[in-house]
Amino acid sequence: MRIITPEIESYFASLHSRYDEAIPVPFEAASANDWMPTPALCHDNVNDWAERNPHLKVVRGWYAEMLFGGGCRYVSHSVIERDGVLFDITPTECSRPPFIRHVGTQEEFDGLKMAWTGVIYPFIDFLSNEPAVAPDEFSW
Repeated sequence: MRIITPEIESYFASLHSRYDEAIPVPFEAASANDWMPTPALCHDNVNDWAERNPHLKVVRGWYAEMLFGGGCRYVSHSVIERDGVLFDITPTECSRPPFIRHVGTQEEFDGLKMAWTGVIYPFIDFLSNEPAVAPDEFSW
């Protein structure tokens, strides 16, 4: 169970306020003789690729998928930066939402990346105890 602390609320409020900084990051194939990136392992992929290519920089951040009603789904993600340009080396068959850089330390990101990936902000912090009522007829 995730507990929304004031620090978590502040982090995601700040991230959400920077949605206009979200940019598309294009895919760029990356491989070496004995290595290829693995789908869904973006953090490991960029760590390995940057280790093999020390002139590249690892960039941590979040995919930001805007939802109906103004909320946004944030998924932790890592990409590569080369000469100021971001590119994504992790293969996927899904569309790539725009990317927002993490602002903070690597340690802070490490504490957030798994526990808070997929979170929707603004947080839903209440549930109704009222019973749901279905309409008599549905119109499809």
